[in-house]
Amino acid sequence: IQDGRVVYVVVGEKDVQTLETLGLVATCCMGGACEKSSKWLPEWTESLVGGKVAILPDNDAPGRNHASVVREAITGVVESVKVVELPGLPLKGDVSDWVANGGSREALERLVGMRRIKTLDLSELIMYEFPPKTHIMEPWLYSQDLVLVHASRGIGKTYFLIGLTMALATGTEFLGWQGAEPVKVLYVDGEMPGVSLQKRFAEVIEAIPGSVSIGAMPKIVTPDIQGRPLRSLSTSEGRSDLLEVITDDVNVVILDNLACLYGGNENDAEAWDAMQSFLLLLRTRGIAVILVHHSGKSGQQRGTSHREDILDTVIQLRKPGDYNPADGARFEIHFEKSRNIEGHAVPQIEARLDRINGGLAFTWQTISDSIMQQIVTLYNEGMTQRDIAEEVGINKSNVNRRIKELRKANILDAK
Repeated sequence: IQDGRVVYVVVGEKDVQTLETLGLVATCCMGGACEKSSKWLPEWTESLVGGKVAILPDNDAPGRNHASVVREAITGVVESVKVVELPGLPLKGDVSDWVANGGSREALERLVGMRRIKTLDLSELIMYEFPPKTHIMEPWLYSQDLVLVHASRGIGKTYFLIGLTMALATGTEFLGWQGAEPVKVLYVDGEMPGVSLQKRFAEVIEAIPGSVSIGAMPKIVTPDIQGRPLRSLSTSEGRSDLLEVITDDVNVVILDNLACLYGGNENDAEAWDAMQSFLLLLRTRGIAVILVHHSGKSGQQRGTSHREDILDTVIQLRKPGDYNPADGARFEIHFEKSRNIEGHAVPQIEARLDRINGGLAFTWQTISDSIMQQIVTLYNEGMTQRDIAEEVGINKSNVNRRIKELRKANILDAK
């Protein structure tokens, strides 16, 4: 009923099973046809409140009396009710006979008049009261958003995601982005040993000022406590498993990472369609999903670009041009796609993982400020503008312009 599906009321259990084999939802009352109102129990009416109901009577007097009793009992408490006389039924025939003689789901739905796809006139669309999308993390993450974060191996994306998770869960700031209010996060890890994930969450929580309340703690899925492998999200069974733990209070789901949780042929666009439908289902429930993936050699997300079709935001974590392995987790954050915001609203930033208050937390600056600092250092070391441009990864004219700005501000060493 909550999904807007039609509930078929039939006379017996055999007919229920027949309709279930067609993928439909059906029910019946105990004891066969209710030819008198007194036989229809109030709790059966209560179970159908708000539903769209189609009654399929048997082709005999008890069946038609049953349909009248049910319709009278539920009218006014259901969204709609319709008695459907099936064509071509023999005397005392039922829906099971009708299906056995060639009746199909599509034919039944046409008789019921319930289309599987709804349409709106433009005027209805304009006036329709859709649930509003709400900010979860200013300025780029909203409810219902589908987001991809991709990066090369070893760049620090798990720490990035854990930091983001805790900021979402506590409604606090992260890398200059502000959590609107605390939300419930489900973090699904498919790769890391449980003890390593435990250590990283503990390090991030240690650096958070004050204490984190129990209510703000995210839910965690780790393979190490399952006792068996997590089933792949490329299968209907794996997606069903995940739906069981995405409870009504969950606002954000983080899937870390696709290579482990989804697997399969990454270049098979058609195979992704079932997963795409699953993500769209979560969107209809108001849930934001953050997918984590590896970058390919080209720097783009690995595998089929078909994944990006429905995404609202694509974020890449990228090593700076002057990166040194001694820097540890240090990367630039680039928004490659964002439907919700104008490009200038999210500055490209550089983040670095540092020890803070005995734990680990990110500090950050804009990439523009980082480039300025690199230019100052390299210029003061005597490097030419051409060499600076090559080292920093910007064109020479850009270097020249910034050097002029720095000279005016008396930041560069005199030469």
